[in-house]
Amino acid sequence: MRRRHRRGQRFLCRPRHSGRHGRREPGRGARDRLRRHRTRADTDGEADGREGALPGPAVGAGVSIAAACDFVYPADDAFFEWGFTNIGLAPDTGATDVLPRLIGTRTALALLITGDRIDAAEAVELGVANEVVPGEELDGFVADRAETLAGRPTKAVAAARRLIYRSDHRSIEETLREEALAQEEMIQTEDFIEGVAAFLPPSLTHMDDTVLLTGAKGAVGTAIREGLADDYDWRYLFHNPPPFDPQHPYLVGDVVDEEAVAEACDGVGAVVHLAGDPRRDAPWDSVLDTNIHGTKVLYEAAVDAGVEKFVFASSNHAVGHYETERRPDLYRTDDDFRLDGSELPRPGNHYGISKATGELIGRYYHDEYGIDVCNIRIGNLTRNHPPEEYERGQAMWLSYRDCAHIHDCALQADYDFEIVYGISDNDRKYYSIERAREVLGYDPQDNSADYTFGAKPIEGTETDG
Repeated sequence: MRRRHRRGQRFLCRPRHSGRHGRREPGRGARDRLRRHRTRADTDGEADGREGALPGPAVGAGVSIAAACDFVYPADDAFFEWGFTNIGLAPDTGATDVLPRLIGTRTALALLITGDRIDAAEAVELGVANEVVPGEELDGFVADRAETLAGRPTKAVAAARRLIYRSDHRSIEETLREEALAQEEMIQTEDFIEGVAAFLPPSLTHMDDTVLLTGAKGAVGTAIREGLADDYDWRYLFHNPPPFDPQHPYLVGDVVDEEAVAEACDGVGAVVHLAGDPRRDAPWDSVLDTNIHGTKVLYEAAVDAGVEKFVFASSNHAVGHYETERRPDLYRTDDDFRLDGSELPRPGNHYGISKATGELIGRYYHDEYGIDVCNIRIGNLTRNHPPEEYERGQAMWLSYRDCAHIHDCALQADYDFEIVYGISDNDRKYYSIERAREVLGYDPQDNSADYTFGAKPIEGTETDG
């Protein structure tokens, strides 16, 4: 939006006189009035915001022009004086239009007939000005205000001004109709589209780029496929041909196969990497090859393909040994111990080592190549209900719909490098989800406390699945 603030001269207008006796030059008064009326008409016709800086007195037509601005900032020693009647003139330059609208008919009548002077503070109190500013600060203050206004959506500002300034001449029915027409015009603008995208939670926006999902047959992959099937243009990478119709394009290949992975990454905007050996007792050779080397191969291909975002399924096992000296107390609702993602890894098994290493690989590729990385330390994912008779599982439960939701958030949000915990909003928890809420906009819907220890939903509770 173009910024416009009127500055550099006093709003002082008075009729031209000649000679010591104050006689007007023939014809000059009419020309002056016509010039002033054109100035006021030009001011009213401006589409963008108008600011008036008043470093000193505003008298006669000058005060009418100043009052016609959208925002008026007088210096602390400024004053306003409609002095038309003091010298035998009728008010002009739109004074009889703008003043009654600003301060009401009776007050406007008093000022225009008596010609009384009001100071800056009185002008603000009456509604003629916005804010009194110390004279030495006026230039900087108005420049800052103009800069702020310049960033506002141009068409929306113009529509707001038009509706407000015409409201006195319309019935409420006409006003509502004009507002509806203006709104219909505004929702077609780029400003509205961008504004809504910025205002809505990340999960309510949309990614148009193809998203590669590895490990789509596993539990986490199933939750994502079921919950977000229609939300993205998916491409799946399976280790073996799937025993079901995936409803989206897919490739078959190993995550350590550089050619297969490069083909899978070609043309995608984001990667969700779930593939790996998930066994807690997996042998070292397996996690080293599939989980660690496979993750490195996928990152390398993603960077080469220009992928912007990489979501990595890490695990609670990357920090498993934090539980050792605190269990079972940390599983209880009255224990306030929390892991929030800022702590160093303390893996509890080979699988946990591979996931902690995957996080470090992501850190390197983010720092070296700028790819955005979100590591989600998945809790205990089960369908329909939390684990039965299992405090630890209740504390780290992740429902299927919350699993889909947190991955949706990770695909939509803006971040650089993050480590968050993927669990539902359980009453008993030792993993904090505050970082996921803050950075991703994560808003989990499920809570293991909504179930009895027999894994039955508590009556009246809306549950997953």
